[in-house]
Amino acid sequence: MKWYVVFGVVLLLAITPALTAAFEERERGHSPVMMGNESMNNTSMMMYAHGKEFAEKRKELQERWKERLEEIKEYRERIKERNEHIREMKERYKEKYMEEREKYEQLKHRGLDDPEVFNYARGFVVNGIGFAIAHLDSLENRVIAMNLSDDRTAEILGDIDALKVTLEEWKAVINNSTTPEELRENVKEFREEWQLIRIKINAVTSKVVALKFEEVIEKAENRTWMIEDKIAALKELGVDTSEIEEAYHEYLSGLAEAKGKITEALQHFENAINANTYSVAKEEYEEGKDAYHEAIDKFKDTMDELRDVFKEYAERMRYLSENSTASES
Repeated sequence: MKWYVVFGVVLLLAITPALTAAFEERERGHSPVMMGNESMNNTSMMMYAHGKEFAEKRKELQERWKERLEEIKEYRERIKERNEHIREMKERYKEKYMEEREKYEQLKHRGLDDPEVFNYARGFVVNGIGFAIAHLDSLENRVIAMNLSDDRTAEILGDIDALKVTLEEWKAVINNSTTPEELRENVKEFREEWQLIRIKINAVTSKVVALKFEEVIEKAENRTWMIEDKIAALKELGVDTSEIEEAYHEYLSGLAEAKGKITEALQHFENAINANTYSVAKEEYEEGKDAYHEAIDKFKDTMDELRDVFKEYAERMRYLSENSTASES
């Protein structure tokens, strides 16, 4: 089962130091040429006060997370133990599936009336279903560890449980087949429904990833005050921030567009999960994937553009500071 790579988190974490570094160059005293010594002293005090406030807030937030780290660590240890058990179960089902399928392929020329062939045929289908259930158990663990909202967590776990119940029922039906005719009919019906179940599993998996990416976007939205504070501080210094503000507004627009695409993707995945036919489920799932990738592309482009503006600004401020120092000497 393929997982889309959610690189939005990485992008968010990667760009934050870049933005901070750009402003820190300014805060370390890289002043424009036209500013006199008295002005430089005043602005240094202003930036020092602003930086101190930010540092205190940062420290407070770090302390809060430290308080939670132990309980998170303990919880993750339990998740780790369950993950290990699930991993072992998946390996066991996979090995049994491969072993019994290989045996069946070797002996199937005898026909299903042969008890040994019959058992191998029934066994590899049952273990294949067991592997799919174990995958859903693993996905369930991922959801629990993601720390989504209670409503979202309950919603996703309900989706997963519904699929697990369906697969458990089919596993019992196949396992309880007692004659070759009954096994053939049950396997045929299962294979027809499996197409739909498989798409639904993909849709649930994608829904989990999309929800996590939605969380990334919301965190970025909640941190915009940091950029606004920096812009305000630069304005107090008499710095022209028009270029930065323009990039910032484009950034906000980009975040909104990315979030809209994620909402669209989630709706398509939801439709796929609720679909009654394979064709509808597949169409909805594919449209959801497209919307999800559009959200990622928009988010990445928006972050890159904002980063580039701040990078150019930092280089310009560094150049002015170096020229100012050279002219004074």
